[in-house]
Parts: sequence; structure tokens; C-alpha cells
Amino acid sequence: MTGLAPAILACESGPVTAAVPRADVLGPLHGSIWIPEIQGTTRAKAAQLARQLVDEVKATGHLPANLGPPLGRVGVNHLYLAFAEPLWIANLKMVQGDDMDPDLDVNSIFRDTRLQTWTLKPAIVPV
Repeated sequence: MTGLAPAILACESGPVTAAVPRADVLGPLHGSIWIPEIQGTTRAKAAQLARQLVDEVKATGHLPANLGPPLGRVGVNHLYLAFAEPLWIANLKMVQGDDMDPDLDVNSIFRDTRLQTWTLKPAIVPV
């Protein structure tokens, strides 16, 4: 999230950047809401939520559990889904292309991509 939110904010002023700095951040201090209080958003509202996330991480060193005003909140997990879903779809289309080995386990690649975007940790190949 600390990579996706700045990338969303960078889109407001120009093209997507090739890289954003990776921040070491701790998880939320309490649980997120289970059901988002809004069911859709505009680009401007998504940028506002991204800005709130970046500001709260800077101030506290933790991901916020929830973002937005009362009755308009989303959990950090919901925001992650909204920001990362285009990455997952693009990745899934890529690994299901004609150039891929048909015996390759696409579900594992998809799962690992999702995990890596959540943690934003460097990928390593187990030995």
C-alpha cells in the first residue's frame, strides 16, 4: 500500500512513475471494517484516500485500519483491492498468454503476485 498510494497520487500530475520509494511500515493497530461503507468511488476520491493513507503512515509509521469520514469509510484492505486489482488483472492476462508453458501453475504465480503487492517485499526464489 505504501507503494500503490504514492503511485496513485503521481498519476494526478502526470504519467505513472517507473518506481516509487518503498517505505518500511507497520500494520494497522486495530482491525479494519468488514464491509466498506461506500461501494464505488471517483478518481478524485481515490486520490484523496491515497493522500490520507500516505499522511497517516508518515505521522504514525503504521498503515491506517480505515480511511475516509464516518459513513464513508473503507478499510485499508478494501483500498488495497481497489488499487491493486488492475495489477492482478494485467498480471493474470500476461501469465495466461500464448507464450507461457501450458503446464505452468498460473494460480501460484497469481497468488504470489498478490502477496508481493500487499507486502511490497522483494521477491526471492526459495532455494
